[in-house]
Amino acid sequence: MTGLLQMQQGQQTGEAAEGDPFQLAATFISATQGIASFKLMFGEQFVLPDKEILIRILLK
Repeated sequence: MTGLLQMQQGQQTGEAAEGDPFQLAATFISATQGIASFKLMFGEQFVLPDKEILIRILLK
């Protein structure tokens, strides 16, 4: 719940992306879990995406 409150505060200050905080958090967590799964499946062949792409899910 703390993460959702932080997200709401970030939205109020204009730092965080607009939208439902729960859905944004769920999307971010799902993306990171998917990346971890790909890394496990493909090992060294898998190139991690740029962290800025993930950050854009949460921040403006």
